[in-house]
Amino acid sequence: MTAILKNNKYARTRVILLIVGLFLLGYCALTILPWQPAPFSHNLDDSWASALHIAFRDRIQFGTDFIYTYGPYGFLRVAHYYFPETYGYGFGFSILIAIAVWVGLFRIVRYCVSRRDWSWIFLVPILWFFPHNHLSIDSFQFLIVMLPLLLYFYISKNMTPALVLGTINLALSSLTKHTYFLLAIAVIILITIDEVGKLKRVPRIASVYIAFIWMFWLVAAQDIGNFPAYILNGLEVIKGFGASMGTPGHLDEILLYVLGTGTFLGLIGFVEWRNRRLWGILPTLGLAAIFFITFKGAFTRHDAHALQGMYNASPIMFMFTAILWPSIKNSNWRISSKVRLSLPWLLSFSVLSMTIMSVIVLDHYIKFSLGDYVLNALKFNQERIPQVVKMVSGQGSALGIAEQGKAAIRDANVLPPVSGTVDLYPNEIATIFAYDLEYKPRPTVQSFSAYTSKLAKLNAEHLTTPNAPENILFDLKPIDGRLASFEDGLSWPEILTRYDITNMENRYLLLKRNTKPRTYEFEPTVEQANVAMNQWYEVKDGQEPVWGKINIHPNLIGKLTTTILRLPPLNIEIETADGFVKGYRTIGDIMDDGFLLSPVLSNRWDFVNFATPNWQDKLSAKQVKRFRIVAEGFNAMRYPPKYQVSLSQFKFYRQSFDNVVGWQGWNTQGTIPIPLEGH
Repeated sequence: MTAILKNNKYARTRVILLIVGLFLLGYCALTILPWQPAPFSHNLDDSWASALHIAFRDRIQFGTDFIYTYGPYGFLRVAHYYFPETYGYGFGFSILIAIAVWVGLFRIVRYCVSRRDWSWIFLVPILWFFPHNHLSIDSFQFLIVMLPLLLYFYISKNMTPALVLGTINLALSSLTKHTYFLLAIAVIILITIDEVGKLKRVPRIASVYIAFIWMFWLVAAQDIGNFPAYILNGLEVIKGFGASMGTPGHLDEILLYVLGTGTFLGLIGFVEWRNRRLWGILPTLGLAAIFFITFKGAFTRHDAHALQGMYNASPIMFMFTAILWPSIKNSNWRISSKVRLSLPWLLSFSVLSMTIMSVIVLDHYIKFSLGDYVLNALKFNQERIPQVVKMVSGQGSALGIAEQGKAAIRDANVLPPVSGTVDLYPNEIATIFAYDLEYKPRPTVQSFSAYTSKLAKLNAEHLTTPNAPENILFDLKPIDGRLASFEDGLSWPEILTRYDITNMENRYLLLKRNTKPRTYEFEPTVEQANVAMNQWYEVKDGQEPVWGKINIHPNLIGKLTTTILRLPPLNIEIETADGFVKGYRTIGDIMDDGFLLSPVLSNRWDFVNFATPNWQDKLSAKQVKRFRIVAEGFNAMRYPPKYQVSLSQFKFYRQSFDNVVGWQGWNTQGTIPIPLEGH
């Protein structure tokens, strides 16, 4: 047998491919499947992750009743969080993902090995971009979405099992996250153009994609009529992200990413033009789409998200290089009669730029060297093997893990008895699930995400419908230095008149929906005033709270800046009656629709005081004397020189506090019986 293999290169290659295939299958199963169930916590990120599980479990309708950056299969992004009702689904769909990835990648490996040019070497580093403890399935999903494009344009345009499975996976990804949906649509359009224009055939890939996206939609118990709302409201979430969630970061990371990916895109574009002329534009556009979407994801909110620049783009670059290596090696890009650029040198420059960027972002955000990152991935996978054995042998106790996590949340967030449906403001909704309460979410499920006019209005309108929750657990805890009234502040008039505070002794205020809503109105005091940027505007003393509307939106330069990357944060500076001046991050759409300007509410105790009849005495120091919008330097060029201000008195009938649990101690002594987290 050994002699046969030694003398038969074909047989030897088959054996090697068999070993590689089995290894790759095991590696996909080891890294992609959720072998290590984990408890969820109640912080902001764990809360939305948990809500995705609950939404799938309870068949909540996405696009109408549940609006977020993720879709009905978003829980697959966080399948490692253990919920008994969804863990089986998560494991099953993860098997589908793992098989599709295995078949697709192995098909590419076979293609590269068959050329006997060592191009398969470029595929080896991709193993370090499979999910591990520093790389979630979220980033890995970009590789999954791009597989059908690579398989179709470079391996085979026939309906091979690899291409069909990749397309099915593409449909599943589209209902996992809106970003994947946008990229998937780009991939399907590019393939369809080639099928119809070049092959002159009915678009088979698009047909498979559409059939399975509908199938997955129905499997998730989603109403077919809600699909347009899923798309439109998903676009709304994406549209508002850059202006409201963007944060600046290290410029060197951006420059290196643009340099690395830009050089690589130019290289691939040249190769494709030389090989296929106009038809080569299609896969090049697909590569451009992944680079641009990654750029926005990595550097719009420029914190640890910058790791996406490494995680998302690098494996795609390795795959393109492996597939097109025969066209790259020993080739030149002729710029003029005297200037030629070596394609291998261009590739080396691109790889060097991305490597330097990777070293920088790893050091900035997880304090790892590139070598540490590689070793950590190996160590993680090695440590996962005993967990796999434990799970397969039935020795794991996932239910116990989940209960420990829920108990920890309950210990940190004590609640009074609650009966009926519940929602929680602003963001830590996982507390609801730890108590096994009946979740009734507002459409935009966390307040920090209601950052456009449409999303804020949907949340406010929801409170006026019969589907509104019977109870609200309430706190004020804004992110990113925002004014608290910028996070679902448009809903405050409804909350203050349709709900009564009934208990204030525990982690959250408990509000109960009343049977006879009180009334409120806005009485204009300043119809419209034009105010210059950086100019203080005086707010006149009044007997009622001040509801403000500030119309300030970016000009053409600002809109282009948002499209390309993001708008730099714009601040509103507020001076209160006690002489304290503080700046808050603005959100243009929210200010345009209206928000509580005065008094400034900073925590739930301010909210309690605001709801009382003697609010003026309790919040006198927090009434606003004046404010201004601050835009300096180049940021001022992104906005008109003046903006419009409208002010109204916010009048509403306040509740009685005679029977509110905890009120007596707070009203007389400014204290409550027990110490609480998050004052």
